[in-house]
Amino acid sequence: MLKALIVYVHLLATAFALVELLKFDFQMLRKLNQPLSIAARKQLRRVRVTISLALAVLWVTGIGLVVSSALVAPDSTWANEKLWMKVITVLLLTLNGILVHRVASRWLAPGLVVSEMPPLQQQLLLVMGTVSTVSWLFAAFLGIARTWDNTARIEELLALYGTLLIGAIVVLNVLLAARPARNASKNAVEVETRHPS
Repeated sequence: MLKALIVYVHLLATAFALVELLKFDFQMLRKLNQPLSIAARKQLRRVRVTISLALAVLWVTGIGLVVSSALVAPDSTWANEKLWMKVITVLLLTLNGILVHRVASRWLAPGLVVSEMPPLQQQLLLVMGTVSTVSWLFAAFLGIARTWDNTARIEELLALYGTLLIGAIVVLNVLLAARPARNASKNAVEVETRHPS
């Protein structure tokens, strides 16, 4: 009964964090070339608090689940490479969260336009955002991938995780590069419409 309750709280924390995070990500993607509003800055603060709380719950409930499993079947629990991959993923989430709190939050001031940031800051911001979203999704997937218990190798899981991260960063850079071009084309059409030759 207690284990079922821990699993339930564990899943709720993951689901709640993902909803808040994905909602914010999609809003930011739509406004890459627009000044960051005060409302968006406040929302970022709320999301950061939500993610921090969810991450704390994830650690506490996750440790509880590992301990309960280890008491019943210690050998298979500690030999489960999928478990260690999830620990690595959540650890990366925690370190990335600290980096976002100390660095990214200072950069994202009201009036900032992400597409006009210096290239280095822009890429670091994209990497931090990608690590956060991909890691939460990957950790959630590992949580339900029961068929991978004691079967999946950590090398394969690390390769999959790395591929997802790199793929997401490439896609974001393509979107970021395409937006200014699309906006420039739109502005050119508007100018031509107003001043036909």
